[in-house]
Amino acid sequence: MVSATTTDRDFYAIRPELVLRAAKVFNISSSMLEKGAKTLHSRAVAILAGKEASQWGRHQRQVIQQFCNYTQTSGSAFLLPWQEIVEHQSYYDGREGISTRTGNKPLSTVVRLVVDADALRRARDMNGLSIEAFAEANQMPPLFLVAIESGAWPDVAESTASMIALALDVPVSELFSEIGNAADSPAVPTVLDSVKLRSTLNTFAFGATITIALGAAGYAVLQQDSPVGREKDFDKPEPTPVLVGCWRWSNDLRIVVAEDNIANYSFGTGPWMPAGENRFRIEWPDYTTTIILSSDGQNLRGTDMFGVKTTAARIQGDPNGFIGTWQWDNGGIVNIAPDGQMTLALLYGHWSRHGQNYQVAWPIHDEIMVAADGNSLSGHNQFGTFTATRDFDCREISLDE
Repeated sequence: MVSATTTDRDFYAIRPELVLRAAKVFNISSSMLEKGAKTLHSRAVAILAGKEASQWGRHQRQVIQQFCNYTQTSGSAFLLPWQEIVEHQSYYDGREGISTRTGNKPLSTVVRLVVDADALRRARDMNGLSIEAFAEANQMPPLFLVAIESGAWPDVAESTASMIALALDVPVSELFSEIGNAADSPAVPTVLDSVKLRSTLNTFAFGATITIALGAAGYAVLQQDSPVGREKDFDKPEPTPVLVGCWRWSNDLRIVVAEDNIANYSFGTGPWMPAGENRFRIEWPDYTTTIILSSDGQNLRGTDMFGVKTTAARIQGDPNGFIGTWQWDNGGIVNIAPDGQMTLALLYGHWSRHGQNYQVAWPIHDEIMVAADGNSLSGHNQFGTFTATRDFDCREISLDE
């Protein structure tokens, strides 16, 4: 771990999920990066894509700091602490990365702590600090602190925790706790990261209408899976590993996939296409909201594609435009970037201007694999994973249900 014995020559175990988390929060794209920063980001992507056998990146502090230099945003001179993409000491195996290049030593790590976001917000409110004043007090980027408070950054390095606690004049133990075991650790993305992602997205979804609508397009991650596709009292056709047919999604909505490469559900249609053996892709319509800014640029109101109303207040950014950081009325923190991109925790979307108004859109592209017997499928999109079973009684399906 980081100690008095570490030097600038030491290599650190870089958790790839943390690299991509930082890229999302600060809207960093690969095309922006150069030299060591680009290498660090590219390797994180490759590890998560299964293109490398490694679990961690291994980089020296200078390269890590090069990446963190890209976390500076307009209106703030502070950078993400370099320790924030380094692995927790208990979750590095102590073996990977040992080579002559690393001096035949294990990779260095840090101690990470779990954030109590509610306690942190209360402590900041009691001190009467805005996000900007809080950032100034502990010399950290406002977007980083917003991500921590919203639950999008659930664990931090011990050094970061100490600086935050000092700025709020409270003990570290009141705001942070030790990482317990692997099931609780942010080092296990399938457990903690997915839970945080679902929670953040559920906050952003504007009511049950959106949960239902996005569920049909792969948003079933917000619903409990339940047994579907009960056996019928009639002969089933021979199973075939193709997508065409009728499906009952794991949130109980029905999808009709036609031979003309169009998939239908009760809220819209989208093209589908092959993507390999037994693999397919459905590009559902974006989930969109039309936005109107207030005259002072500090607030907005919007109406989504289903007629659901929402509002948001500006956290950061020039009041003369849409670009900046906004907090939606039910807690979601959205970063609007100048290049037309936007992020909500680990989610991505895009925005555009339409006259005096704006439109925000979250893409929904399902990557699907049909089982060998053709009777079930599994898939994922940026919101999570889902399943479906083939509905053989296609005649009963109504797209108006």
